[in-house]
Amino acid sequence: MWKEHLGHRTEILIREHEVFPIEEHSHAFFELAYVVEGTGHFRSYGPDGQCHETRYGARELFLIPPDRVHCFVIATRSRYVFLRFTEGYAADRLGVYAEHALRSVGASLRIPFREGDEALMDGQMALIAGEAERTGGYADFLLQQWLDCVIALVARNVPDAGGADGRMADREVELLQYVRSNIRFPERLRVEALCRVFRLSPNYLGRYFRTHFQESLQHYIVRTRMAESERLVAETELSIKEIACRMGYTDASYLVKRFRAAYGCSPALYRRRLQAAGRRPERTGTRPEAAHPCQNCD
Repeated sequence: MWKEHLGHRTEILIREHEVFPIEEHSHAFFELAYVVEGTGHFRSYGPDGQCHETRYGARELFLIPPDRVHCFVIATRSRYVFLRFTEGYAADRLGVYAEHALRSVGASLRIPFREGDEALMDGQMALIAGEAERTGGYADFLLQQWLDCVIALVARNVPDAGGADGRMADREVELLQYVRSNIRFPERLRVEALCRVFRLSPNYLGRYFRTHFQESLQHYIVRTRMAESERLVAETELSIKEIACRMGYTDASYLVKRFRAAYGCSPALYRRRLQAAGRRPERTGTRPEAAHPCQNCD
């Protein structure tokens, strides 16, 4: 049976079909399948091999975890928004509780939204569908923020995934979001600065982070900064020197050294390989370095 893999950490697809083009298959990633319009049946198989079939209509959403065999059987022409993201993405962006919730989805894989959240989900999906065909103008940034909002809404609506851990999640989510939003400013991520913002003692901060995220704070910061650097290499026309400046590295040679250790080649070679493989979209080279306060990008 065919198993689909993902080339990037996230992917957004808008599709419309009269007959669904793929039969029963599985993924090596998470997928959120939102029905914009149309009717039919969604069929999935649990870990025990038991078949579950759910009738679907407009404004319904299915959460498909990795390795779950499934397919859509269309009755009337259907339009879908598919949001795909790799294992670990939800934990990185929203915390380990969010990913735990996604893995706790029930047998039918359909998400029953609580009152108020269904309208929020419909609004987010409308924004995503409207922006997905655009490039430039911060489209990628907006889509990632909306994807994270959708994952958060799904995580808090997965049946039986809440409890005490769910009530504790807000502070951890806030900490992760703070680190990610300030990843270009190393001075804001020093222990003393984080302790001041989150009112934690320096001795406790490291233990707190490791307890909730199963890795050290420093490792998470290094990994997140490198992931954002890789995104800039892959998706922009910024020079390596400009990327180093924007990401708060001391100089370009240090970025190259860290990049080579993480990806096995220099950023320039990585970019050329993506171009050769046709995995770098053509872009109209906005060069937003002037918006960054660094004075050493010339």
